[in-house]
Amino acid sequence: MADDNTNDSSNEAAEQPQGGDEAGTIPRSRLNAVIAERDAARDRLAAIEAEQRTREEAALAENQQYRELAERRGAEIEALQAQIAEAALNNTRLQIGRELNLPPALVARLQGSNADELRADGEALLAAIPASVPGVPPVTSGKPVGPVDFTSMTAEEIRHAWRK
Repeated sequence: MADDNTNDSSNEAAEQPQGGDEAGTIPRSRLNAVIAERDAARDRLAAIEAEQRTREEAALAENQQYRELAERRGAEIEALQAQIAEAALNNTRLQIGRELNLPPALVARLQGSNADELRADGEALLAAIPASVPGVPPVTSGKPVGPVDFTSMTAEEIRHAWRK
């Protein structure tokens, strides 16, 4: 039975941590190592989180730049569309002025946002101005205006045609 007592005491010694002052305590060197590992893990985690925040901020900044670029391009497109609309309106203004035989100074003064409004304004201008104001002359019936063949004409006929 004495053997049983020695085996029990050796088992107790094996279960007791080495370097500990009391039964069940962790040696100070092991505790310091665990604390150092924990601190290192916290530092690695903080570094990973900081890197992730930096990447997210960079992605947001890049997205913001694309958004600003898209807004600028949208503004440019709107400006170009406005220029196209203005050019189309000017073209319509010129066509209506030609159709109504308005003087060129009055064609530029036609107001309206579509062809009907421009035509109504042009007709109102025509009614307000006297008939003696020269406009674009309409095509007249009679002798067509065109090139004159001087090869078959005499000098007197050329002078007469030149004075007309």
